[in-house]
Amino acid sequence: MALPNQVLEVVDPLLLVGDNQEQTASRSINPRRAQKKKARMKDCLISILSVGIACSVGSPIDRMDIVDATKELHFIKDKYIEAKTWTQRSEQP
Repeated sequence: MALPNQVLEVVDPLLLVGDNQEQTASRSINPRRAQKKKARMKDCLISILSVGIACSVGSPIDRMDIVDATKELHFIKDKYIEAKTWTQRSEQP
């Protein structure tokens, strides 16, 4: 499956664009932190796309239930926002 390895190739590049000034500053100050941020974004996208794929399986019996999909998407959102908030707090002087 191409999803985990090539997720950045199938996702619209506009989804990956953030604040360019923030990204440039982050890379120049701490390239390791910028790399971790990119890895978190990739993990988040893989999780979201996996839910989408599970919801679009050919057989209705094998598809993910909408209630489970909603719960999973909320979990992904909370996990990503928590990681982003923690990172922002650790970057403050």
